[in-house]
Amino acid sequence: MLTIRFDPSAKWLDDRIKVDPPYKHVGLFIGSDIQASVQSATHFAKVLRDVLSGARAPIECAQGNAWLIDADREWTTLTNTYTTPPLEVRLHTSWLLDAVERWRQHLIDQGYPLDQ
Repeated sequence: MLTIRFDPSAKWLDDRIKVDPPYKHVGLFIGSDIQASVQSATHFAKVLRDVLSGARAPIECAQGNAWLIDADREWTTLTNTYTTPPLEVRLHTSWLLDAVERWRQHLIDQGYPLDQ
């Protein structure tokens, strides 16, 4: 699993999610593509659960706000081509699901609305 810390006092959303190397870009992905949205985290977690269970086909080159997402039952690759050089991180899909679910719970604990 990933080592993640949340800093609700950070000025920028990307700075609120700290993931230890070599997976630090996962925090950038969550900040830019899931953002501070319980609804978005809930939806993305469901998609990942469905991929992991085989109820949904693997995700191939899906474009988020800033990141391309490829995910199958074992691995997820996140790629940000808006940066020079492009950022990329590869991790177990179950680890990304865990990170998204922890972010979702953090948002709920911080009082973010469930429907946004």
